[in-house]
Amino acid sequence: MIRNLSKNTVLAKEEFWAISIFSRFRGLIGHDFSRFDGMVFPDCNAIHTFFMGMDIDVVFTDMEGKVLGVYPRVRRWKFCLLQRGAKITVELPAGTIEKTETAKGDILRLENMEYSAILPHAERKMKDF
Repeated sequence: MIRNLSKNTVLAKEEFWAISIFSRFRGLIGHDFSRFDGMVFPDCNAIHTFFMGMDIDVVFTDMEGKVLGVYPRVRRWKFCLLQRGAKITVELPAGTIEKTETAKGDILRLENMEYSAILPHAERKMKDF
């Protein structure tokens, strides 16, 4: 689950953690948000939207969960979106940022009990998909 602690809202209830090389490379290409409602890329500060079938919202955070950048409704086929200092990238359905009022400086809590991943302030012990 991805929660915005600053606004007391939920950005995603069932996110997919892109851990393996294949899942990180593929990302949302060929996927939609029917099986999950957010995609998390640990150790990532840049994305592209080539070959994607939809526009998305993108949130970049540091390792503490502090939001460094919000990019609502990023269009398909965008060359590169980069956020300096970011350690985690979250891709969400378009409109999520607006609906949850997520903004730069907010604190997100990213939880994935299956992979023992909780941010902020957590030791991540994740395995590949």
